[in-house]
Order: sequence, then structure tokens, then C-alpha cells
Amino acid sequence: MKILLWPSFYLPSIGGLEVMAHSLAQQLKKMGHEILVLTTGEEFKEYSMESIRVYAFPFVQSLLHNDLANLKKILMTIEGLIDAFAPDIVNIHGWIEVFSFYQIRILRKKKVPYCITVHGLLEQKHYNTDACVNLWKRAGSVNTVSRAILESLHEQNIAHPSLRVIYNGLPASPKPAAPLPHPPSLAMIGRLTEEKNFDVAFHAMKILVKANPSLKLVLVGGGIQYRDLTRLRKSLGLDEAIKMTDFVRPSHVPNYINQASIVLVPSSYESFCLTALEAAFLSRPVVASNVLGLKEVIEPFQTGLLIEPGNPSALAEAVERLLSNPSQIEKMGKAAQERALEFFTIEKSAQNYLNMYREVLYERSSHQRDYSYL
Repeated sequence: MKILLWPSFYLPSIGGLEVMAHSLAQQLKKMGHEILVLTTGEEFKEYSMESIRVYAFPFVQSLLHNDLANLKKILMTIEGLIDAFAPDIVNIHGWIEVFSFYQIRILRKKKVPYCITVHGLLEQKHYNTDACVNLWKRAGSVNTVSRAILESLHEQNIAHPSLRVIYNGLPASPKPAAPLPHPPSLAMIGRLTEEKNFDVAFHAMKILVKANPSLKLVLVGGGIQYRDLTRLRKSLGLDEAIKMTDFVRPSHVPNYINQASIVLVPSSYESFCLTALEAAFLSRPVVASNVLGLKEVIEPFQTGLLIEPGNPSALAEAVERLLSNPSQIEKMGKAAQERALEFFTIEKSAQNYLNMYREVLYERSSHQRDYSYL
């Protein structure tokens, strides 16, 4: 099968969607399918990412600046790529207004069947734009990456005749889980944005170091809150207790998880959370906020602990509960790994995507759904 993946963002840009889309592309190729990726970039660019062919386009800048010459060039170039690659199906990852502008025009003109994967609803408030509505209605199938996101769609009265959940998956880490460090330490990984609530963890650390003077926290990631968090760290007197590093390559993330006893995810919003899954594959329990997809990745009291979001005291209490019982950390980590291998492998995820693609193609060929509007 020839599969065109169209994620809003892709490696080397770093984030959960980017890592998941690349993992899916690699696994589908491994299973014998031809893969082409279209994504956004600062400029027109063709490159290879670990044998996956990628074309990047300045989607956002061209539309926001009403750059008619670039808009025309983007549309014509992608139409040419579709003609040359002749995909059997297109899988859009990210239902976002700016990208829908291009996707609906190109896919309707080329009459290519497609699916939409909804990775989250935080990045966009207005789903009633013509481009988003039309893209949704014409999709052969839609999937969300967690049941929580599917329920959010239902709450907003957004329906589709073929709507399902396909959980994100990752390859099992090529690095083995390291023994728990002594003394214990903590890790957080992600973009430094408001919804990640990393400031909550900083305030929790202020509480924790009083009883655990040697405790360290490593925060891995970059973003718009880097300066604010650096100032907060200083004002709390935690320069020695909290180490902050910038973005690292996804292949380096396991190194940081392996150096930690517990991974923290204090977010106020997570549609799924690959960080929690990466921790599980390396036998690390997670202390996280009781929100959205995190409730599906983490099994409370079995693979980690869920706490009220935005509450430093609750976060500190949950971490202290584990620190005071090292055998529980090890037990939860092992259970987390077993659960990840059972439910969240990239092999399982890719097979579910293939099943969705085949259903769409079967319905199209047997005329079980009307695709005349394409």
C-alpha cells in the first residue's frame, strides 16, 4: 500500500505528534508499505529522516502573510507529488485550521481517500471554519489518540460515521531499563508551555527538598517558558536541586529517563502523553495529573499515581509516598512496562491504522459510502 502521511509537524521538530508520526511511518515501512510524508517547515525543503522521505512546506507563513505566490506554489507542488506518488490513502495527523486550508483543496481536487487523526483539541478553538468542517465531513474515517479526546468531540457535538480510538504507540526502547539510581531523582520532559504546568513541579520540589536534601529534578525541553521557569527556579532557591536542559533528540530521551527514579507529568492538558509511555517502557512509574489521556496511559496505584492538577502539595505528597517506599517504585515500574508492551506498542498501533485504511478503501471500492463529493 502507498500511504501518504500528512502530520502538522514532523521531526526534526520535537514533540509528541512528531515522534508518534515518525514512529508510525517507520513501522508501516517496516511492514512493507511505501511511505511519503508532507509537513510544515520554515521553507520549501525535501529531506530524509531515517529513510523516510519528507517534504516540508511553509504552510503557516504563506497563509498568515497572504503570500499568494507561495500559496500557489505549495498547492501545485503537492499536487505534483500526489500525481507522482499516487497514494492509495492519505492520513492527516492534526485537525488544524491552517493546514485544513491546503488539505481540503488538494484532496478534493485529486479525489484521494483520506483519514484524519485528531491528536488534541487544545491547539485550535474554532472548528467551525469552512476548511475544517469540509475536511471532516469528507474524511473516510476519523480516529482520536485517546478515549478522552473522543469524548471531548462528543461533548462538542462533533460526530462522524466512522469514528474510533487508535492509541499512540512507540517502539520498545532500544536501551534497556537501568537500575534505579541512588540517591533517587526525578525527571520531566516536554515543551515548556503553560499547559505543561512545570511551575507546579518546581513548587513541589521546594516542599520535597526539605525532607530530601539530596533529591534532584531534571527538566528536559525548550520553549516559551524557559526564562520564566529559570527565574522561578532561582526565586525558590532551587538552582542546585533543579537542572534544566534544552530540547534533546528523541533518541536521547531514554538516557534521561534511565537516570530518574520517577517521571513527573504535572500537565493540565494531555491528549495522550508519550512521555508517560516512554517512562513505562523503561520501567519507571509516573506521577501525573488526573486529566484526559493520562488517565488511560497510567493505571492508578499500579503503574503510577494520579493527582489533582495544579496542586504542588498533592504532587509533593505523591512523590514522597513513592520515595519512602523504593520497592513500590520498582514494582510499579515493572507493571508499567508490562502494560505498555501489552497495549501501547507501535506494532499494535500501526496494525490498527492499517485496518482503518483498508476499511476506508473497501468502502470506497464497494460504494458503501458516497465519495462523489471528492
